[in-house]
Amino acid sequence: MNFSNLSFRVERRTIDALRNIPRTFNRLAASALEQAQLVEKLDRAKREEEEFLTIIEAISTELRIDALFTRIVTRCDRTTRCGTVDAVGSRS
Repeated sequence: MNFSNLSFRVERRTIDALRNIPRTFNRLAASALEQAQLVEKLDRAKREEEEFLTIIEAISTELRIDALFTRIVTRCDRTTRCGTVDAVGSRS
């Protein structure tokens, strides 16, 4: 039986496995980054939904239009997604 050939195959597999470690680590890191980005995106969407629900609640409970507009603009000013609102209510 020729053990030197067997030894070479085992060593070769070990070397190949060691070479794959950085590639495997990169794949795991990329996957973790993608998951973190998805969690961040979901958190942002949740915050936006909560803001929207607050505005809807204000609309459904406020009877005076001037007070309603003030509440909406105040709430909108707290976020960075809103532009300026002119006198007729259009965003710029």
